[in-house]
Amino acid sequence: MSKRFFDTEMILNPWYRKLPPHMKCLWHHLLARCDMAGVVDMDWELASFSIGKQVTAADISMMEGNAVILANGKLFLPKFIHFQYGELTDDPKHRVHQAVLKVLAIHQIPYPYSIDTLSGVLDTPKDKDKEKDKDKKKEKEERKVYGELHKVLLTDTEYSKLQADHSHAELAKGIEILDTYIASKNPKYASHYAVMKADSWVWERVRGTQGKAITPVDCKVEQGKTNLKAVLQ
Repeated sequence: MSKRFFDTEMILNPWYRKLPPHMKCLWHHLLARCDMAGVVDMDWELASFSIGKQVTAADISMMEGNAVILANGKLFLPKFIHFQYGELTDDPKHRVHQAVLKVLAIHQIPYPYSIDTLSGVLDTPKDKDKEKDKDKKKEKEERKVYGELHKVLLTDTEYSKLQADHSHAELAKGIEILDTYIASKNPKYASHYAVMKADSWVWERVRGTQGKAITPVDCKVEQGKTNLKAVLQ
């Protein structure tokens, strides 16, 4: 059974005090289950069972960097080594330090480490959230207004995709149909592009109007007026 030093002033840390009770339990679970380098091959089912409440990797963000996620999915406690052993040395006389350095090498964690040196092997939930936000911003292009009534909104990318699938005349007609429908019915669409994708009702209506031309079949002139009977083909 391994033994670890325990910080009696843990409750003085603001980040720890802000944790809900089950997250405080998770922190102590991590301290008990981590290896000598502060790395935990996490079993979330066991942790949830031990704590009495379900916990997941998403909860780690509440620990504000005191526990982070490695690229391989394991958890790492960055402050664990310094608290337990102080500054590590490669002096052969310090066998414990040598053992910890070997474990760090197995986990591909450089020592000494910092935010910069760990960037290749660590990915904290906060960093993931920031990257997701950046991706969302990149994906969120500015929508432009289309249609006579200015009701259809499409990004340049969406418009280009529609151009690739439809002729200029078809696309113009499709926009006209959707534009008129939105103006008259005021439906709440999250994406106008989604409404105009293949096999939507918009293109069914476009196809329903194609090929219908006025063909004169009976034309008589009476008192200077033209009486035109026509049918739609």
